[in-house]
Amino acid sequence: MGVAFALNALCLVLVLTVGRLSGGLFTLTLVLTFFTWGETFSLFPSILGDYYGAKCATANYGVLYSAKGLASIIAGGIAALLFERFGTWTACFYGSAVLALAAAIIAWVLRASRVPAGVVLPVPATVK
Repeated sequence: MGVAFALNALCLVLVLTVGRLSGGLFTLTLVLTFFTWGETFSLFPSILGDYYGAKCATANYGVLYSAKGLASIIAGGIAALLFERFGTWTACFYGSAVLALAAAIIAWVLRASRVPAGVVLPVPATVK
């Protein structure tokens, strides 16, 4: 996931730099950006299972995608405010690139801080 998020950050910056050179390059950089968004559908379910166990995987997955949906609604409003403030979408793209880079760093930190083998994580009382 760290690699996917880092590539997403790079591709978002490429849209603003290389993509401005021509229509074809703009389309190419957007396609590359869209290709980096697919990891959420393939990697998030396995990450949830690894970190929180399989017992509550479906409930956790529902919470994850509810949060993702809510974030998409909020982000649309924030993007509109940024566009009104700066008069261009550049701030939105650079902001998204910074957030993607932060997500990559967080993914690498989480990978390095795995739960040691043999440690049983407590199950919340609401799922027993």
